Amino acid sequence: MGPLATLVLLTGLVVGMPGEARAQAPDEPRAVGEFLLISKDGERIKGHGGALTSTRFTGISADGQTLDFLPDDIGTLYRHEGSYAGPGAMYGAGFGLLLTGTVLLRYGIESPAFFRDESAAGVSLGLLGGSALLGALVGLAIGAGQSRWSVEPLVAPGQQVSLNLSHSL
Repeated sequence: MGPLATLVLLTGLVVGMPGEARAQAPDEPRAVGEFLLISKDGERIKGHGGALTSTRFTGISADGQTLDFLPDDIGTLYRHEGSYAGPGAMYGAGFGLLLTGTVLLRYGIESPAFFRDESAAGVSLGLLGGSALLGALVGLAIGAGQSRWSVEPLVAPGQQVSLNLSHSL
């Protein structure tokens, strides 16, 4: 795969030759929802109700003002994607299982008579389940407090983009 094809795959842009014409769908707005806009002059604007077309970005700022930006005036546009509650809960549950499993394994090596008892399996499963649940709750609480943002591309899907690469020897 050549460098141009790799660049197209990495950026997700539709690349065509300059002057090449292509039929486009009508310019329908993409809903952005909650956003953080950083203008080219460095101004940071948080807001909600964002909508992006190939010619305009509109939305409402956190203080209630209506926003109307040209894509050329936007440095970066971030879309709010939720929180890290789910991944935090999974990591916490895994950590709880790992920690308790290690303790039970060490206890089993040092005191093998414990695991010969009939109630050992129930106690072990209860400890593993309880620690996984406790770890998941802690991870959920930590992850819920952290917002997840993603960069919103300013190029509309299917929009013609011209890319000129040059290399001097």
